[in-house]
Amino acid sequence: MKTKVVIVSCYGYMQPPNAEPLSAEILHSSLLSKFTPEEIDCYHEVLDYRIDPMGYLLADKLSVSDIKPDVLGISIPQSTYDLSISFLDAFFLKNPNTLIVLGHALPTHSPDIFLQKYSNALIVRGWGEETFCEIIAGVRSKKLNLSKIPNLMYFENEIKKNIVKWPTTYTKPIRYQPNGYFARIESSRGCHYDVCTFCTRQPKALKNISWFRYPVQEVLEEIRHIKSLGISSFTFTDEDFIGNDLSGAEELANGLTEISDIKFSLSVRVDNIINLSESEEMNNRRFSLLKLLKAGGLSLVYLGVESLSDTQLRRYGKGVTASESIKALNIVRDLEIPAEFGYILFDPFLTFDELEENISWLAKSNFWMDVGQLFNNLRVQKDTAFVKHLQNKNLLGKYDPNTMDYEYEFETPIIGKMASYCIQWKEEIDEVYSLARNVQRTKLSESPSDKFIYNYRLLEFNILKEFVKIADGNGSISFDNDLKNRRTELVIDLKQSLENMNLLESEVNLLKAINSYMMKWVNKN
Repeated sequence: MKTKVVIVSCYGYMQPPNAEPLSAEILHSSLLSKFTPEEIDCYHEVLDYRIDPMGYLLADKLSVSDIKPDVLGISIPQSTYDLSISFLDAFFLKNPNTLIVLGHALPTHSPDIFLQKYSNALIVRGWGEETFCEIIAGVRSKKLNLSKIPNLMYFENEIKKNIVKWPTTYTKPIRYQPNGYFARIESSRGCHYDVCTFCTRQPKALKNISWFRYPVQEVLEEIRHIKSLGISSFTFTDEDFIGNDLSGAEELANGLTEISDIKFSLSVRVDNIINLSESEEMNNRRFSLLKLLKAGGLSLVYLGVESLSDTQLRRYGKGVTASESIKALNIVRDLEIPAEFGYILFDPFLTFDELEENISWLAKSNFWMDVGQLFNNLRVQKDTAFVKHLQNKNLLGKYDPNTMDYEYEFETPIIGKMASYCIQWKEEIDEVYSLARNVQRTKLSESPSDKFIYNYRLLEFNILKEFVKIADGNGSISFDNDLKNRRTELVIDLKQSLENMNLLESEVNLLKAINSYMMKWVNKN
């Protein structure tokens, strides 16, 4: 008898609508490698809040007799808690006997919330290829021994957590819609540094490594495969592309130059661009690697800078200094590789000196133009070192299960007020700006979004400088209508440019967000 399996990928506001559901594609492929078509039917569904905001449409669809799954796997990343709960509630009403398997960040880090509500559900901690296959095997044999399955959490009088095992075998994903999503390639997993105080960690056994690279030739073969499907651009999903394996990165770069005629983006740490604790020979190899990657099609590099204040960097546990970050940024610029760097300007312990230090560095060489989002506050996520630090200072506030982070108070009230205004400003336009960035990140060629992003970042940087001047003079911080009008003028200019061109799907989504923003702005004014 066939076992029906449905894998659902949830998309909230943190997930771009054109992001390829790679984890589902890998799970699906793993199942097909273990079971025959006579043994299982496996389907995939996307649950996007933009299309099905409560999940009711999908719940009804999966309740039809010839589709109804025996096992439902659902991927629940940050920003999809409410969506997943409303979907699961609606689905359970009609399908109480379906086995539910939950995965991704929210169930991994907040298992109590889900298991209190769905006590018979299973949760996969971290990566789940082997785990999911063993669950299906147990369902088919009617001998599901939960205690023997790695990476599993479940409720049995209390929450049980099984041993953690990282899958290290490369699984070639099934590409659901090769030209419908922005392609993603995975060449490594984990983070070799793995000690930043604001980062969550992948669950692992005590002696497990924190990062590994997949066999390079298998990764290159998958890149050749997507190119044969007509895909000319992709992103490496790796948190840490180079890791502690410079030779592997060099082998990948050489392979990419041989493949040719393809564009890609990737993420690296600052000390993988230049590491002052290493020899000149090693840093020359890092420089040569960047040049080789550019020759192979590197069109955008993401750098985890986070701050340009040394004391703030120490608080974040980054293991680098501001001057090292500046050196790395200048190297990337000198090579004319477009860059975007992550930045966490506001944290609970930010001081005026640190704020001014950040502004000073950003002003030099116009580094503000490469900051992904300047008005970012530190997201104090569950299971991170920052949680305990805030508890000790009595600054920790309410937990938000949707975003997996905590509210908090600022040690310096005026900094807190400034952060509050900046975050409010960001939230008002975040969907438009995030989708414009998504166009820039996935198109990897000139777009009207580029001009909008540049001018919007300049506006934010000028606002920040003005706020600091006002605060230094004990003035009142607020946004006047002129600033909001300027922001709207930028949006209108982008809208008009998009309306006069043939649009990619990502640009269509951006235009929808612009129209929604304009309706809200008109209503307020």
